[in-house]
Amino acid sequence: MLLKTKIGVLKAALLQASYTLDSKHSSVGSWIYLIARKDKEDVGYLYIYSSNLGLARTLLKIPAEVTKEGEALILPKLLQSALTCLPEDEDVNLGLSVSGAKLQVKYGSIKSEIAIHAEVTKAKEVLQTIPFNAKPSTSISASTLVNIINRTLFCTATGNTAISEGPWLSSVHLATGDGIVMGKATNRVIAGKAEVHDGLVTSGYATGIHRDALVALKAILSKRPQEEVTITNANDENNISNEVLFRFSDVILGVRQLAISYPEAVENIFKIPTDFYKATINRAILLSAFSRLKAFAEKSVFTFTFAGEKVTITSKGYDSIFQEQVAKAEKTDGTVTVGLGLNDVMTILTTMQSEDVIIRYKSDNDHVHFQEGESHFFYVLSPIVVEWSSKGKAA
Repeated sequence: MLLKTKIGVLKAALLQASYTLDSKHSSVGSWIYLIARKDKEDVGYLYIYSSNLGLARTLLKIPAEVTKEGEALILPKLLQSALTCLPEDEDVNLGLSVSGAKLQVKYGSIKSEIAIHAEVTKAKEVLQTIPFNAKPSTSISASTLVNIINRTLFCTATGNTAISEGPWLSSVHLATGDGIVMGKATNRVIAGKAEVHDGLVTSGYATGIHRDALVALKAILSKRPQEEVTITNANDENNISNEVLFRFSDVILGVRQLAISYPEAVENIFKIPTDFYKATINRAILLSAFSRLKAFAEKSVFTFTFAGEKVTITSKGYDSIFQEQVAKAEKTDGTVTVGLGLNDVMTILTTMQSEDVIIRYKSDNDHVHFQEGESHFFYVLSPIVVEWSSKGKAA
C-alpha cells in the first residue's frame, strides 16, 4: 500500500469511524482498517472501516492519490496522534514497510511506524460484506434524523436496566410515512415521542435502532445537516434482514437489526385521557426556578402542586427547603401534588424549544405528560413517591 491524502480529511474520517469501535482495547474491534483502492477509472480512494463486532460498523471513503493498492489494520489512536497539530490542508504519505508489518506515516521530517495487526479477515472480504447495491427503503434528511435523535435518545435505557428489560428499551423506534418521521423511546420511567415533517420521506418504513448506534449516527450527521440519507434493510444470504444501512455521500453506517421489535402496547402511554387537567407554563420561568431548586434537591426529587392559577414547586434536602410559585394559564379547582425526578424534567425542558410547556396531569399516581407548546413532541414521566410529601399529606 502506498498513497497520499489530505491530513484534515483523514483526521475527520478517523474521528467519524471511531464512533463504531469496540471500547475494549483487547478486542480486534478496537482496530481500524485502512484500505487503498483504485476504481475502474483509475481514481484512488482510501476506505476507512471500523466495527465493534456486532452492533454497528462504519465505512468511509475519502479521496487519495493511490500509487499501490493495499490495506492495513491498525490502532487508530496511534495514527491520530501522529497527525496531531499537522496542517490540515497539506498531504500525508501512508505506505507499508518492506516487511509489511508496519504502516509508515511520513510528513516532512516527521516519520512514524505503526504496528499492523495480524489480519483475521482480509480487507477484500470486508468490502464484500457491504451490500453496496442494496435498494433503499426510504430517504430522509440528515437534519431530521439528528432532530429525532436529540429529542428521544435520552429516553432510552442504559446499563443494567437495558440488559434486564430487553433490547427495545435501549433503542429508538423509527417509523416513516408520507412526509412524516416518528421516533419513540422509553426506559419505563420516561418516554419520548417526536414527530418531524420531512419532504424527502415518500414511503413507509419502520425499524428499531440501538442507542449506541444512534450516538454514532448523530456524531457523523451533525456536521452534515444538508445531507440526504437513504435507509436500507440489507438481507443476508438467507434473504433475512439482519442489518439497517444509513448511506450518505461517501459514508455507510451499518446497524444490526434488532431481534425484538418495539412493543405496540407502549404506544398507549402517549395517549392522554380526556379527564386530565392542563397547565400551560412559561418554559423559561420554569427553567429559572429549577436552576435555583437543584441545590436543595438532595435526592434529585421535587413536587409540583397544582392549585388554582398557580403551580408550587417544592423540594427539601440538607435540612433546607425550597419553594417557588409560578403562574399557569388555566384555573383549576382542587389541589393535586405530584412527585417527579428532577433530572428527567430538567432534560425535557432543556430539550424543548417552545415558549410554553403544556403539562397534563390527574393525580399523584398517574403519568405526567409534557408537550412542547402545541407541537408534535411529547414526553411522559412516571410519578415518584416523595417521602416528605407523603408525610405532609398524612399530617
